[in-house]
Amino acid sequence: MIERVVPSDRTWMDKDVSVVKAADVPYDAQFYARIGDGSRRSAAILLRIVFDLVRPHSVVDVGCGVGSWAAVALDLGGAEVLGIDGDYVDRGQLQIPHACFMPCDLRNPLRLERGFDLAISLEVAEHLPAECAETFVESLVRLAPVVLFSAAVPGQGGDHHVNEQWPAYWAELFARYDFEAVDCVRPRVWNDEQIGFWYRQNTILYARRDYLTRHPELRSIGARGQPLPLVHPLLLASYAGVPQPATWGLRRAIAKLPGLLVASVQRRVLAAIRCIGGGTVTARPGTETNAPHLVGVRLPRVSVLMPAHNAVRHIAGSVKSILAQTSQDFEFVIVDDASTDGTEQYLQSLRDPRIRVIRNDVNLGIASSLNRGLALCRGEYVARQDADDLSMPTRLERQVAILDSMPKVGLVGTAATLIDAEGNVVGRSCHSSGADVDVRWKMFFLNPFPHTGVMARRSLMAGGYSDAREVSVSEDHELWSRIARDHQFAFLPEDLVQYRQHAASVSRTGDARQLQEILGVAFREACMLVGAATPRKLFDDFLAVFRGGGRPVILSDEEVGAAAQFASRLLSAHCARAGGGRVRAWRYCTKVRIRWAGHLVRLVLHEPRGLRWRARVAALVPQLLLARFLHPQPGAMALRAAG
Repeated sequence: MIERVVPSDRTWMDKDVSVVKAADVPYDAQFYARIGDGSRRSAAILLRIVFDLVRPHSVVDVGCGVGSWAAVALDLGGAEVLGIDGDYVDRGQLQIPHACFMPCDLRNPLRLERGFDLAISLEVAEHLPAECAETFVESLVRLAPVVLFSAAVPGQGGDHHVNEQWPAYWAELFARYDFEAVDCVRPRVWNDEQIGFWYRQNTILYARRDYLTRHPELRSIGARGQPLPLVHPLLLASYAGVPQPATWGLRRAIAKLPGLLVASVQRRVLAAIRCIGGGTVTARPGTETNAPHLVGVRLPRVSVLMPAHNAVRHIAGSVKSILAQTSQDFEFVIVDDASTDGTEQYLQSLRDPRIRVIRNDVNLGIASSLNRGLALCRGEYVARQDADDLSMPTRLERQVAILDSMPKVGLVGTAATLIDAEGNVVGRSCHSSGADVDVRWKMFFLNPFPHTGVMARRSLMAGGYSDAREVSVSEDHELWSRIARDHQFAFLPEDLVQYRQHAASVSRTGDARQLQEILGVAFREACMLVGAATPRKLFDDFLAVFRGGGRPVILSDEEVGAAAQFASRLLSAHCARAGGGRVRAWRYCTKVRIRWAGHLVRLVLHEPRGLRWRARVAALVPQLLLARFLHPQPGAMALRAAG
């Protein structure tokens, strides 16, 4: 585990850094209080995306204000953070330790005696005079090889904006220091209403070219070169003079709605064309496009995302199964991961306008390919499809209906028919009863649904798939586990996909490795529920005792007792977060405890152990069954929270 460290002294700072006084600028406590909640909420979502891409150990936030973004960086696992801003910042409002804040005048060059993994400067540069712009950028690039940057565009408006510029202006300054723009953030957050529109509109990642050479996956997932001068619809609405609906009564809003819709569409289309430069943008089938940024374009409800590598044998059937869906409101994003077997030629032959194909120049692997495709998805929901699997005609329709009718559900999976390489049915995969409390509980033991049968809200997939070596064949389960922390799951027990198992599939070639990766992720999530200090051996003992499977349990009676206590804590914490209400959670908890008691009884009857061991393990049975009643306070509190 990484220990968080905050600077205890200032010995690594340049002693000549100057301090700007509060009288020099108009930012007071009221200013930061006004923007505080929105800034922290935006940071929690946006920084998670960046941390998954860059994985920084140390972070510096230049122009940090009261430290909202630096505080979120700590929450996300940053071991070291530093916030830099003027001396006008009220120390009483700081959201980071005082030792992590350094006052200085951002108009002057910033020189520190150390570097960081990631530098952040969001909506700061427009507050500095134009003559300070290049010096400010130079300060940022000296601090870190990767810079998360945003600055207000012309006409955006705001307190003390003195240098509003289009992104190309800043990209040119960064380029002077061999930094390249990677526009991988805006496509992922453009439609996320929880994030301030200025962040969605302006945030671009800049990385030094040698860093991109060492991390080609970062270079591949975002548009590179000159970043587009984009204007968010919310800002366009203010340009067009559209009043804020919150100021109207209900009758007035209803009466004005038709006329406003027509006028708004006309104004936005014209403004978008002007902002882009007077041209029009069209997307040919099979080409990569930045269409998520365009205003006035009708977006599909669903983006079907498919990676493909040397899949020519089965990909035609997979593509046809999507095109034959009863729900036709979708786009089909296919990432060809440098195939060499004819897959590229097949994809080039497709003429359906809903299909968008991109090709990797080199084989990046499934996680990086999925992230590249995910950055291009525009739908409200993202449905996964593998190139060798098949979807039943009603799959998209059924899953969209669930997500539309259950706003607390973030992801819906489905049961699957198992088929072999020739398409013959060889079995069935259905690991859940369908309730959220059951689906998310199964995540601690296995992957309860095939990757190819999942649909999730795109906003929840913004963090993307992890390409860490520890989850190289279970990247899907790792992402679902992150989503499961704060969102409910649903499961359709009907077979809406056909999941192919053949010699080349991961499910056949990496079973043991995949299970170990899944259990590693499950341990991480269990620690978040019951306490980060949980030893891995305790989690492994819990699995050995209660997962079943007929394996001998080579544990002492004390270890079995500790595993039972851990199991009870984990189950109570899980039921506290589960959806479906208190009654369902109580019933499920009771059902699991009864099943566990059966495991202990079988151990007592069948394990070749001494009488003392059997007696002590047998004594755990009533304790496990009655734990809810013998120690009602934690369970009762948990159930009240769940309801």
